[in-house]
Amino acid sequence: QQVPAVDGGRVYAAAVEGGVRAFVLQSGKPVWHYKSDLRLSGGPGAADGLVVVGTLDGQVIALDASTGAEKWTAKVPNEVIAAPTIGQGLVFVRSNDGRVSAFNAEDGERRWFWNHDLPNLTVRGNAPAVLGPGVLFVGNDDGTVSALATPDGRPLWTQAVGIPEGRTELDRMADVDGAPVLEGTTLFATSYKQETVAIEGPSGRPMWTRDKGGAGGLGVTSSVVVVSDPAGTVWALDKYSGRATWSNTTL
Repeated sequence: QQVPAVDGGRVYAAAVEGGVRAFVLQSGKPVWHYKSDLRLSGGPGAADGLVVVGTLDGQVIALDASTGAEKWTAKVPNEVIAAPTIGQGLVFVRSNDGRVSAFNAEDGERRWFWNHDLPNLTVRGNAPAVLGPGVLFVGNDDGTVSALATPDGRPLWTQAVGIPEGRTELDRMADVDGAPVLEGTTLFATSYKQETVAIEGPSGRPMWTRDKGGAGGLGVTSSVVVVSDPAGTVWALDKYSGRATWSNTTL
């Protein structure tokens, strides 16, 4: 998904056709324009002096955030439609075949990759991976969230968010396509199966689960987790118990 990224007082935006542009956050003044004939589809991700985008043919392009100059390129096996995640000296790229690849942020050398099998039918869309201290959290198309060790990609745990139950492939769709939210040591995630969970990040232990939610991701405030369901209802769930505190059906 192509959502602008904000970092270091600048806004970075990419288009399928049109390259990547940087603007001054406060004024909108153009800073640089990276031109490309490639179809840029995932990103950008921006952090630590890098702007990284993916393409529909699996190319990964890392740019210098200051100048827009190309620093390195890499290749993954499938199209990239989620923004890369940058941090801890690495660039993490989720491709549409369920693979997560980690590249050295300095030179683009691949450090590790991790595969997760896809169901036969999925929602088209991926969320960016979420970075925690030494851990990468990834929402999967089978309704689970996985925690990977950032140095080597070793899986630490996998926990169900939505259970892929039903008589048909359509009924069993349970994708976690909205980016999970990490607050402190608690990870919040929601799924296409309209299930939302709070997970203890270090252990993967579920803290609560509620049958409210959807594929669009969630927001976390000081007191509630806000999700929306396919019928257009917005729900506020108590952050500590999951109890529904209010709903709004005007959408």
